[in-house]
Amino acid sequence: MKFLCVGQAICDLYLHPVTPAVFERHDNPLDGIPVYGGGDANNASIDLKRIGGEVALATSLGADTFGHQVLKLLQQEGVDTRFVSRRADLPTSVHVIMLSGDENLRGNAYLKGTGQAVERKDIPDEAIEWADHVHCVSVLSQPLLDGEGVASILKYAKSLGKTTSMDLQLDSGLWTPEECLEKVAQALPYCDVFLPSIDEAKVVAGTDDPIALKEFFGKYGIKIFGVKLGSKGAFITDYKEDIWQEPLYRGAPVDTLGCGDAFCSGFIAGYTRGLSLRGCGLMASAAAAKICGSIGCSDGMTSYDELVAHVHDYGYEVK
Repeated sequence: MKFLCVGQAICDLYLHPVTPAVFERHDNPLDGIPVYGGGDANNASIDLKRIGGEVALATSLGADTFGHQVLKLLQQEGVDTRFVSRRADLPTSVHVIMLSGDENLRGNAYLKGTGQAVERKDIPDEAIEWADHVHCVSVLSQPLLDGEGVASILKYAKSLGKTTSMDLQLDSGLWTPEECLEKVAQALPYCDVFLPSIDEAKVVAGTDDPIALKEFFGKYGIKIFGVKLGSKGAFITDYKEDIWQEPLYRGAPVDTLGCGDAFCSGFIAGYTRGLSLRGCGLMASAAAAKICGSIGCSDGMTSYDELVAHVHDYGYEVK
């Protein structure tokens, strides 16, 4: 199976441990500054590659040190980067994550750059033609691609008989709720699987009731709708069967960045392998659980067989 991931790739820098005292002292030693690739499309491409399959990423990075590092990490994972464009006029987007030591504190800082500059010309038709499944993420955070751009990608994929999926990443202040609905509505008729978070879905549809969301998005003709509910799991429907999927993780999460991307990747891996709706939901929840237990958006992801084993540990069968 060949997967194409479309959307943002950024560089994640982790600072640990950081406490409020950092602003009061001159000497604040860190355990390290791990550098990871981040961004929805980057995360999904690594997740899907580790789960199993051929994966290509279509995005844009800066021609700078951070862009080089993200590209290097992707290539080390075996992700096909021939559709990643590099540009000298903008820096690579950087996300700085500050994690506390003993205290349950977290801070974030973000440099906007190429992550918000991805446009349709960065997603060549050749990439869509290459893939069996096209996964568009970062939707509603890409001003040059949202709406008509995403719709054209998915429409072309469907015209070639590909399966498609979409996830949102709401950039607060970029679009009004009315504009969010307009942008998403353009793409939904060409989307097989739509898996937003509850907060994102609420902005688009004006409700956080999963059943009401099911009816709202169902009118656009999608085959499967799911809404991620954080620590409460997820609600998933194929409009024949409704599933309330429990989380498959015990204890306090280490780092939740990337869990939503992992959920989508696990679900897509099951969907493209012909699993039942319940099987897809279990694989999605197992994938998200793997990310909860480690720092980094994809660091804990593992193989398809190991995800199945994780599901079995909770007493369920994948079929």
